Amino acid sequence: METTAETASRAVRPPTVVEHRRLPEKDFGEALLVWRCDDCGELGSLTSFPSGCPDCGAGREALFYFTED
Repeated sequence: METTAETASRAVRPPTVVEHRRLPEKDFGEALLVWRCDDCGELGSLTSFPSGCPDCGAGREALFYFTED
């Protein structure tokens, strides 16, 4: 499969631009990076990333990084 910067109609795709800006009138707080189990939803601190979920026993492959508000 060939990938190009053109669409099927030969139109050029615009570049993807992601802007991060603060909204002074909003107070969103901060996010906390934790691990989360994909099977049961259990959350835990990254200070001790477990070899498996302590709640449901799922293996480490079921755990992923997650940001919590």
